[in-house]
Amino acid sequence: MTLTYEQDFLSCSYGYRKGVQIHDAVQELDYAIAKEGYQWVLEADIRGFFEHLDHEWVRKMLRERIADEWSTTIILSLKRQLEMSYSIV
Repeated sequence: MTLTYEQDFLSCSYGYRKGVQIHDAVQELDYAIAKEGYQWVLEADIRGFFEHLDHEWVRKMLRERIADEWSTTIILSLKRQLEMSYSIV
């Protein structure tokens, strides 16, 4: 999926991406506050996000970019596993 979707990410997006680390995000945040004059930092928690995604909508969006049905089935299976793990927490 990385090859398919990596081009869509903004350069300031650091969550769960290969080749970037928390230190990169902190460095960019430090620069934005010190040099660009930002004064607010917003932290967001995505708990519950996966539980509320519409399964059919996700399948449709995946099919637009990934033609292989087996791959979309595996991805949706992982989505369900994430939902279960988040509901346990």
